[in-house]
Amino acid sequence: MIGKRTIRTSLQILSAADLYQRLPDNHNNIIMYHAIGNDGYDAITPKLFKRQIYWLKKHYEITPLNRITEPGKKKKIALTFDDGLTSFLTNALPILRETNSPATVFVIGGVVCGRHADKSNRLMTKQQLLEISRDPLIEIGSHTMTHSRLTESQNYHKLKTEVIDSLMAIEDAIGITVDSFCYPFNCFNKEAREMVSAHYKLAVCGGGHQAFINNDSDPWSLPRINGATNLMALKLRVSDFYKHYNLVT
Repeated sequence: MIGKRTIRTSLQILSAADLYQRLPDNHNNIIMYHAIGNDGYDAITPKLFKRQIYWLKKHYEITPLNRITEPGKKKKIALTFDDGLTSFLTNALPILRETNSPATVFVIGGVVCGRHADKSNRLMTKQQLLEISRDPLIEIGSHTMTHSRLTESQNYHKLKTEVIDSLMAIEDAIGITVDSFCYPFNCFNKEAREMVSAHYKLAVCGGGHQAFINNDSDPWSLPRINGATNLMALKLRVSDFYKHYNLVT
């Protein structure tokens, strides 16, 4: 039996030499980010983020989220940012503009409309969200009203608040149309998915390390991979080779 250390070493060699790119690599991917800076959940440095984006731009087509299931001549990558952190505005957005790369930012409705306070002082304000919403590269989606885990004994009214009221709160506060949804903690159940599918055009979750995205993908549970890793690991994570073997670096 091949040991995990041997597999990991082989993966590193493949990644370093970009040899895996000679293998079939046709399925699209969605990448999940949180903090772009030195502080915050799943934080990576702006320098690393820039290297990732430039590499992705060179090898794939970075596309708006709503086009991720469309087939094309070139493999597509969609970029998503959870929580609406200020580090997106200060550190990520300049790089996205520099590379002309579209992205979706999922924000917490209760904070946007002022119903809930930002105790972390790390989330973008309504005015900042108004600013980025005017950028044609940026889409804003809902990340629920309170960032609650939707699988934890939600009754109908609570679920409605998180899924539907958050949509209306964001639309009213910023004056935009909200089409996309992100399940907090990448968790959802049948009831949550059904409500989301009735009010949004698509929704994202986790599980992208093993799942492919294509025309047959469920629009309301699109899998994502985590971008909070080094460039070598990211190269593998976005590859079909990596998913075929369900390998985790």
